[in-house]
Parts: sequence; structure tokens; C-alpha cells
Amino acid sequence: MAFHQKLNISNVEEWRALDFHSPRGKLVIGMMATAILLQLVRSRKWTLHELCFFLIGLYSGLTYSRFLFLAAILICPPFSRNAAALLPGRDTPERPWLAAGILVCAVSAMALQVPTGDQLTNAGCDKYPCGAMSYLGQLHPNGNVLNDYLWGGYLVWNAPQIPVFIDSRVDVFEHHGVFADYLHAVRLDGTLRILDKYKVRYVVFQRDSPLTYFLEHTPGWRVDYQDKTSVVLERAGAVRQ
Repeated sequence: MAFHQKLNISNVEEWRALDFHSPRGKLVIGMMATAILLQLVRSRKWTLHELCFFLIGLYSGLTYSRFLFLAAILICPPFSRNAAALLPGRDTPERPWLAAGILVCAVSAMALQVPTGDQLTNAGCDKYPCGAMSYLGQLHPNGNVLNDYLWGGYLVWNAPQIPVFIDSRVDVFEHHGVFADYLHAVRLDGTLRILDKYKVRYVVFQRDSPLTYFLEHTPGWRVDYQDKTSVVLERAGAVRQ
């Protein structure tokens, strides 16, 4: 990925370096400080493989945000051994009822967080084209569609009859050059040329995006649908089926 997916690495958020101003970044800082403090309080010799796993996990998690899960898997074992040195000895009597009570509380808390059907339906409507689904659900395009990258999977799931231009499987689209053309189009770098190249008839995009504003003020394009989140544009003069 690092050597062959340059656009993916540099443009997709999950590949970006960890933001230490974010909640996850602050949590990582706290964990690192705790690990250092534990090592200072009770010095413990690390084995070579522990040190290697720790450094690999630390580098991966700080360099690419999506590898924080990998970092947790690699870093937690040596971190736990340092923390265990501060706990009571192994001769402490077990308390199975206490453990069971904690487990029940944890499961109950998780169950209370499970969203209802209505919550799932309306979740993210400020970021996804929920309002446009009544229109998109009846749209059977006889031409290609350019969609917002973040909406690709949403459209595949909710409007499978619409052939999306791109979705989150960026490695596939970058390999064929589609991701590069998408980036040029949304950044208004040869947009009309790219739309002609792929014979795009419809554009399903965010309402306040530069691409939407550009096409709304470009002769040959008209607005078929719009709300506060999304807009559907169509080439004017195209013959409907």
C-alpha cells in the first residue's frame, strides 16, 4: 500500500497520521505516559520480541490511524505485564460473583446502546442523502453517475440500481485510475473533460460542495433534486427513458 497506493494513502482519512488533538490521539498520549510511568515506578526488563512488537505497534498506530487496532494488539501484552506488577499477589482470593456482576453491567450497558430501527434509518442524515432516497429509489439511470466518494457504499446498499462511480474500496479504483480522475473532477481540475470521458449523465453530490456549485452554474446541467444535504444534477437535454 505504501509504495503502490500513493493517492489512497495521502487522501483517505483512515490512512492519515494520528491527530493528537482528537479524542483517540489524547487517549494514546495518556496510554504512552502511563506506560512510561509504570516502567519508571517498577523497572522491568523487556524481552527482544516485546520491544519489537511495541515499536512496530507504536510506529504503525501513530503513522496510520487505521492501525491503532493493530497497535493495541501488539502493545497491550507488555503494557499489561508492567501494570500487573502493581496489583496484589496471586494469592488474593478470587471473587467470581464480583467478576460476574461487572460482566452483567457491561453487557447491559452495551444492550442499552443498541439503536432502534428508526435511529438506524435516520442516523447520519446530515451527512448522507437520506432525503434524496425517495427520488433516487425511483431513478433508473440510462447514463453513468458520478457520486460523492463517501456516499458510494450508502448508494450500493440503498439504491443498488444506481451504478456508482466510486466507493470506499479505493485500492481497486486507484489501480484503474478512477480515483485520480475523481479527485481532479471534485477539485475542479478538468471537471468537464472528466465528465465527458466517463459519459457521466447524473451527479449525486453534497449540496455545499464546489463541484455542485460549479455544475449549477455551468450551461448544459440542471438540478433534478436538492435538499439541505444533497443535490442530483443531470445533463440538460438528455433523453429520458
